[in-house]
Amino acid sequence: TLTYISDLIGSSQPATSTNHTISFQTASAIPPSGSIVVRNESTGLNFPSGLDFGDMDLRVDSGSGFVERTLASTATVSVDGVAVVTGTNGSITITLASVAAGIPAGSTIELLIGTHATSGAVGDTQIINPSSIGSIRIILETKDPGSAILDEGKTMIAILDPVGVSAVTVVTVPVLFNGL
Repeated sequence: TLTYISDLIGSSQPATSTNHTISFQTASAIPPSGSIVVRNESTGLNFPSGLDFGDMDLRVDSGSGFVERTLASTATVSVDGVAVVTGTNGSITITLASVAAGIPAGSTIELLIGTHATSGAVGDTQIINPSSIGSIRIILETKDPGSAILDEGKTMIAILDPVGVSAVTVVTVPVLFNGL
């Protein structure tokens, strides 16, 4: 089971494009050619057609600080590949490089999705929140090269109407009274 799962979003406003920072800790090692999958439990977040590896950063901390992994559209012997299924039933699958290091058990993984992803290229596309308010459950899975699930976990985000803050200033006019 994955632990310490979170999805920090830039905006919870309905029908808004926003950045996501997904973090979790692995229980099992993810071997070379294994994968990480991010998906909606049911319809919800919209993975738009322009979303690709350039809009993502994958960082792994195996105990000595975060190390950025190189992403591309397909996995090679030394580069991780990203596949995006678009739409509200969409998903993101990151397939680890076939020869380079896998990800050890107990590692903390951080996946940045959106315009705050800056490694390799600066992201230009964000995930789109649904148009209605409510909770969205996001499923994370790690898989072996044969697509068998190694670990799984869920996190939730809330889509809320924007909150406004305003101030009212009350002015009290002094009253002069001479006692008569």
